[in-house]
Amino acid sequence: MKNSKIYDTPAKLEAIHQDIKRLMERSNQEYLDLMMANLRKDFIDSLTVYMSDDIGMGLERGMVDPCPMRETCKSIFTDFLEDNSKNIREGKVSEAEIAEKRGELGQIRKQVSFDNCDICFSEVNSLFEKQLNLIGSLQIYNSNDEKKTEISAINEENIVKNALEPLSNKQR
Repeated sequence: MKNSKIYDTPAKLEAIHQDIKRLMERSNQEYLDLMMANLRKDFIDSLTVYMSDDIGMGLERGMVDPCPMRETCKSIFTDFLEDNSKNIREGKVSEAEIAEKRGELGQIRKQVSFDNCDICFSEVNSLFEKQLNLIGSLQIYNSNDEKKTEISAINEENIVKNALEPLSNKQR
């Protein structure tokens, strides 16, 4: 034998197998993540189109009709609500952005002086709350900016050794 090294073929094969398995799991996860991101984007795009239609119909139906400022207010309200739906398209809405939008709506409210404005603002507020409910249900509302650990990043051995084995011990 010219080669003095002894190769542990089964161990090498097992290492290669584990490497290939990890590579497959990682690429499957990346593919799944890509599919979910595309699905989420398409879903959010569909919802924002629906919201745009809902904004137009809601304002048309809910605003006071014989008002000299109707078209001006409708334009301002539409811009306000459409701007909010752009935030939804981005996929993340912070608590500060929502507070800013509430403040912006309050500023618009302070600028008007007609008697029937409460009716129109009630409709706008209703549409805005619908958008906020949608933000909450899509889980794109960041109430705090903490990062959450991915469950796949948790070391399995540590969980078993430090949590599961002590819990399964009959003496405890």
